[in-house]
Amino acid sequence: MTDDGVRCAVEYNCIRWGSHNLPPQAGLGVYERGPDGLLAAARVYDDIQAPVGRP
Repeated sequence: MTDDGVRCAVEYNCIRWGSHNLPPQAGLGVYERGPDGLLAAARVYDDIQAPVGRP
């Protein structure tokens, strides 16, 4: 995690999707505060592969 007082970036590791286990896959969430200090924007970056449904 890193925070410059305006934006905060958090790296995460997705290992499960519902009841499906996944190989570890990284992602990044970036959260931006407005002038009032409240959440103004959120962006999520990942390339996580959704599990294939069961027959």
